[in-house]
Amino acid sequence: MFEYKTLKFGVYKNPLWQSMQHVVNHGTYHRGQITTMLRQHGAQPILDRPEMHFYREREVAAGA
Repeated sequence: MFEYKTLKFGVYKNPLWQSMQHVVNHGTYHRGQITTMLRQHGAQPILDRPEMHFYREREVAAGA
């Protein structure tokens, strides 16, 4: 069980897997928001590259 306290609503407990799934889904939601904002400003977001691939490419480019 994962226990946490919110600023407004008190203390809660959830199975850890539910909390982790929420974190992943919440991140996906915000990436969608960022993609929309980029498109509204005429930019082309990178959609087909997972984050880990991005970080590996960045390490290679930096000479690490």
